[in-house]
Amino acid sequence: MGHATGGDHARCVPDQAVRHRTHSQSRHGQRGFHPVTEPPVGRYAVKAALDLELCSMGMAIPIQVVFDCANPAVVARFWANALGYHLQGPPEPDAEWQAWLAEHGVPEEQWNDASAIIDPDGNGPRIYFQRVPEPKAVKNRLHLDVNAGGPPGTPPSERRARVDQAVETLATAGATLVSASTNEYGEHCVTMLDPEGNEFDVQ
Repeated sequence: MGHATGGDHARCVPDQAVRHRTHSQSRHGQRGFHPVTEPPVGRYAVKAALDLELCSMGMAIPIQVVFDCANPAVVARFWANALGYHLQGPPEPDAEWQAWLAEHGVPEEQWNDASAIIDPDGNGPRIYFQRVPEPKAVKNRLHLDVNAGGPPGTPPSERRARVDQAVETLATAGATLVSASTNEYGEHCVTMLDPEGNEFDVQ
């Protein structure tokens, strides 16, 4: 995924990160580690070479979805519940984040600089939440569709019942209902906002 620095210049970074870096220096976290991290040059070079090889072979490259937000912990928990994802833990499986961050010298005021959630089945993309100072100002140019209605072929009445149940659950978790519509094919779609006002659809 792209990695934004303090100057907002993008570059690619590997999936693994092993060295601490402050939030002002680094904005996109890496798999298995707290986001306030940075990969060593050697590993970066290897990963970049592998990505180029995948591109040349015409193979799909995995993505990470990134949310800018004011409170990563809150937004991450909401989306973990919405998607059936899990909050990602620290590198040591038995460690707790607070203990791990303290041990690695991350100042307490940076502990909520970021969070991440992962698909427990390993199919969906990792979703990363990073704290930014500016509030959300305009409508998203990109949004998530929560496909709660069931697989293709699910009868419209059953799909609608599933969508309505998901909407009720999400509202209880902190989402806000914006609008609902049904198209000429009987497909029911509900637009909602997450706890920080990010638009998404339930369908």
